[in-house]
Parts: sequence; C-alpha cells; structure tokens
Amino acid sequence: MGSEQGNEPRPRPESAFFHGLDEALSSPSPASRGSRHLEHLRRILDVSKALISTLSQEVLLERVMDAMLEVSQAERGFLMLRDPNGHLSVVTARRMHRENLPAEEFRVSNSIVERVLSTQEPLYLPEIASDDVVSRQSSVVELGIKSAMCAPLRFRDHIKGVVYVDSHAVGDASSQEDFEVFRSLADQAAVALENAELYTRAVTDPLTTLYNRSYFQRRIDEELDRARRYARRLSLILVDVDHFKQINDTHGHQTGDRVLIRVAQLIRASVRNVDVPARYGGDEFAIILPETDGSDMSSSAGIVAERLRKAVAGETFENLPTRLSVSIGLTTLKPEQPSTTFELLERADKALYEAKKLGRNRSVSDTRRY
Repeated sequence: MGSEQGNEPRPRPESAFFHGLDEALSSPSPASRGSRHLEHLRRILDVSKALISTLSQEVLLERVMDAMLEVSQAERGFLMLRDPNGHLSVVTARRMHRENLPAEEFRVSNSIVERVLSTQEPLYLPEIASDDVVSRQSSVVELGIKSAMCAPLRFRDHIKGVVYVDSHAVGDASSQEDFEVFRSLADQAAVALENAELYTRAVTDPLTTLYNRSYFQRRIDEELDRARRYARRLSLILVDVDHFKQINDTHGHQTGDRVLIRVAQLIRASVRNVDVPARYGGDEFAIILPETDGSDMSSSAGIVAERLRKAVAGETFENLPTRLSVSIGLTTLKPEQPSTTFELLERADKALYEAKKLGRNRSVSDTRRY
C-alpha cells in the first residue's frame, strides 16, 4: 500500500455503473434477452445519465417527471415534495409529450398518495376499479382514471416526496415490468434531487435566496472569458441599499433582513433567466448580464438598472418613515478592449460611488465602456 497507489483517482460509482450497463447493452447475446428487457435497460441508462447531468433543480424536476411518464406509458404525472413543515405540494405536473399540465388539472388520487406515504413502498394499481377505496374518489371518477403508479422519493431514511402517474387505460401484463423500471428510477430520482438540493444550498445566499458571492465570482470569471472568446458584450450592475446601516441601527436587524429580502425579490423580478443576480455582501447586490450593452442609461442594462431603482423606490415598508432607495453602478465590457474581472468590478464600483455622491437613489453608467 504505497502512497502513489493510494493517491490514484478512484472511478466515480456512476461511471462504473454506466460502463457495465453499456457493455450489457452492446453484448451480442440477443437470445438471452428479450427485446423488451433490453428496452428497459436502455431507458434506465438514458434516464440515469440525464438525471446526473444537471444540478439545476428546475430542470431536474421536469426530467424526472418526463422520464416517469415515458417508462410507465402513463398520460399524466405529478411530482410532489415535502416542504420544511412536512406538507406535500405539487412542484411539477406534466402530461405525455413533455407538456405542462394546467393548474385546474392538479388533481390526484389522495388515497394512493397517502397509502404510499404510510407504507413507504411503491404502489401499482393496474385496474383501479378493483380497489373499492380508490375507485370511489371523486377525482378518480371525474377524471376517468383507470390505472396508476406511485412511488416514494426516498433518500436514506427520509421520504422527500412522491412521484405519481395515472392513465385512462387499464394496465396489461407488460405494465408490471414498466412498474419495476418506474420504482427503480424513483430511487435514482431521489438521489439526484438530494444532490441538486445540496448544490443549491452551496451556491445560494440563505437570507435572500439569490446566488452567493462565491458563485457570483465563478460566474463572472466564466462570463468574462466567454465574452472575450466570442467578442460579446457583458454588463455588470452593482446595487447598494441607501442608508442601510441607519435602518439596522434604528429599526433593528429583523427589519433590515426584511428590506434585503424584498430588494432581492425585486432584483429577481427585474432580470432575465440568463442573468445572474447575487448578494455580493452585506447590503450590496451584483447582477451579471451576459450579451447586454450598458454604455448609458438608455441601453439594455441601463433599462434594467432604472427599472429596478424605480421598483424599490415605489415600495413601502412597515416601520420605515421614509421611502427606501438604492444606488446603482453599471459598466460594460467592450470586446475589443479586454478587461480583467477585478477591473470590471472596480469600474462598476466607481460608478456606484458616483451614484451615491450625486445624492443616492440613482443609476450611473461607466460611459468609458472598456
């Protein structure tokens, strides 16, 4: 047991699993395997790869639900998760062909879900009419549900939620095999969801739920590199809550926290999905705007800055005698004049300082556009 051998990188468990499954699928022994069995193996492989290829919880939830609908051949599917208080709520509802279900169709068989949560075991009802309790439920009768599958999303000893699918058709003999794949994927989905939650906590500011500073730092480096490589614009906005120390000192930290949470909500409402809003530190926020010009306040990034500033100024906060306001500094990377992350942040910070010096509650752009 030498030190060199001990330092060799170990293969990831999922890599070994995929390698073995790939070999099984490519092995020339069709006589020993039915075509349906191979189809199930391919589904497990494809879905497993899809589940571990993302740490975005939103993307993952849709992938899980679409996979469950595909393997079960069901028509509707619901993924329900428990909140910190243990209450179950629908987080994703889909129908076949990767479509979202409208809110008015958010109805499932409570008896099936409650039974699965109680037993902590998967349940398959190929013919709901044979179950006296479930078949009498109003939602089952009104929606014409004939069969259903449900499985717990279990991570270690904790039930995170359930995945539920149903159909207007009665299950056949082959559906039992589909159910075995369904329950197997439910176990994998629970692990993938736990990993996504851990990742989300690692990159999120716990108070405001915006990204934290370490994630912001990584993303600004990545976006700056991308902007240089493809000669694209990149804008950066810094936001500072005016007189925040005075708010904390006069009205207490709980009021200060409520102010930060509300400002963060307004920031999120003001930006695009591709933008990166983060809590930079204390009462300061940062927003990365890829492929966006910010040369002046009439530019795309300038419009975002002014929309945010006006939204904050229009808010009323309990216990605050005066209106809340923010000061905003904005700068833009010019592709033909590359800049470092430090220089980009420094220019945005100088623009922010200028906004404060001019009387606060205003947005200032760094017009040099380096």
